[in-house]
Amino acid sequence: MIRRILIRRVLWSALIGFASVIAVSGISADAQVNPVLLLTPTVPPTATVPLTATPQIVLHIVRRGENLFRISLRYRTTIDAIMALNPGITDPARIYVGQQIAVPVGGGANIPTRTATTIPPTSTPTLTFTATATNTPLPTDTPTFTATVTETPTTVTITPATSIPSGATALPPTYSVTPSSTGSGGTYVVQVNDTLGSIAARFGVTVRALAEANNITNYNLITIGQRLMIPPPGVVPPTNTPTPTRTPTDTRTPTITPTPSDTRTPTNTATETPTLTPTITPTPGPTLIEPVSVGLPFDVGGQVYSFGYPEHMQAAGMTWAKSEIRWSQGQSAEIAANAIAAARSLGFNILLTINGVPAEMAADPAAYTSAYVAFVGEVAALAPDAIEVWEEPNNPDSWGEDLISPADYTDLLRASYQSIKLANPNVLVISGGLLPTDQFDGRCTANGCDDDAFLTGMAAADAGTAADCIGMHYTTGAVPPNVSVGDARSNPTHHSRYYPTMVNLYATTFPGKPLCFTEIGYLTGEGFALVPEAFAFAENITLENQAAWLAEAESLSRQNGRFRLFIVYNVDGAIYNDIDAQAGWAIVRPDGSCPACAALGEN
Repeated sequence: MIRRILIRRVLWSALIGFASVIAVSGISADAQVNPVLLLTPTVPPTATVPLTATPQIVLHIVRRGENLFRISLRYRTTIDAIMALNPGITDPARIYVGQQIAVPVGGGANIPTRTATTIPPTSTPTLTFTATATNTPLPTDTPTFTATVTETPTTVTITPATSIPSGATALPPTYSVTPSSTGSGGTYVVQVNDTLGSIAARFGVTVRALAEANNITNYNLITIGQRLMIPPPGVVPPTNTPTPTRTPTDTRTPTITPTPSDTRTPTNTATETPTLTPTITPTPGPTLIEPVSVGLPFDVGGQVYSFGYPEHMQAAGMTWAKSEIRWSQGQSAEIAANAIAAARSLGFNILLTINGVPAEMAADPAAYTSAYVAFVGEVAALAPDAIEVWEEPNNPDSWGEDLISPADYTDLLRASYQSIKLANPNVLVISGGLLPTDQFDGRCTANGCDDDAFLTGMAAADAGTAADCIGMHYTTGAVPPNVSVGDARSNPTHHSRYYPTMVNLYATTFPGKPLCFTEIGYLTGEGFALVPEAFAFAENITLENQAAWLAEAESLSRQNGRFRLFIVYNVDGAIYNDIDAQAGWAIVRPDGSCPACAALGEN
């Protein structure tokens, strides 16, 4: 039996150094970008204004056809050096078109001269300096920035010696300003590695005051180049005390995405966002409002690796993008920020599938799962539209050997649900889609579990009250979605062979619950030399089949009334070899065509 883990789990570990050049498709065409201008911060008249040089860093906007390897060659630097400046990039093979990346310019360029000027005391109450640059495309020769100090005959001229490639934006020099205790505020432009906390500490204000002065609702989300208003030190924002009689009850019509009733009575006093520390201890879940099938919203999307084909996705009628995150203990929620921002910038809703590291969980299951639960809550605070909680937990390669248990997974799902909803009740919570398999002979053991047995165990553990939607994977079909016979493989009556029997299994195991295809797709080797032996079931599937079957499966799912999401696996996978054939599932083919897009768009 084919083990789906071959499809995506080995992706970058062995190929990262060699295949990163091909892993992200799409990004070329240099764009002329104007230099980024600094703000005009206010300093006291007796302050010393040191100029901290960072002249060899540029802000590069990712274009179609680029990856970190190509970018590092262009700027004569290394992938590691780029990643060190961009903590949000955790996988060097996953960057997105339009993403802004800070890049150190290498090649042994000289460090430009900087002058620190001490401004003598004057009767002037405040002093302002402004960094200026011509509003023209960045030249390839040496740019010059001039900082002028108003009302003081002191001019500091900064002349970087580094030549900047075209298509990049030079990051301005970092100006460290020592604020006065009686200062009157000012503005500040966010630099590389800044956080809201570090900026607040620099200017002697509170994080809350800084956030409220700039209408920032997520303390963890600021961007390089963002201009912030600095409130005067000592200003305390007013406390917002809501009406204390508020006792919310979920009265939303259950024809929309179901959300369990929340009978908690919050104090709702506006304070800084608390640190979530949920545990994995099973607790009774909230009462679920079961949906009715008529009127359930139905949306189509696609799993993406590069966000490089928004036009194809829109032509297919897709309004959602799915991105996978592999979380390692200790990483912050910022590893999810790039995918959320990329989807938002292109007009898509974003589904994040958050998987853990099996080896880390095996070392200390209780500590790891507790940390995972806290992490998904932190990600929810970044406002994705949906989160899939750890896909394929019935697969030892995905969850870990000697640990597989539908009851334990349901405990994790329930705790994650509570953590996510506490952070952001608007996030759709989806249980992890299971690996469709019969390799465990219908049994469920600690070393692996057939999907039907695992699903039954989840239902017995009351997983229906721990998710808004039950996740499904269906990616090994070899016949049209309207038939339930004819598969040529062994065990031809297994439910995973056919779309109708897969849907029936989930619909009857969780009656009344919305269902979400978080992966559905058909593999075709057309356009490649051959179909790898591990994926021989798809040997006779053509591009025409892929397009027609996906469109028919979408139509059937829409008409069914039970489905909330239909996420195509995948849009733009680039790998195709003996152990991983993601490019065979991709609807955007190596030549850039997308036969399935037109078929899906006609539904």
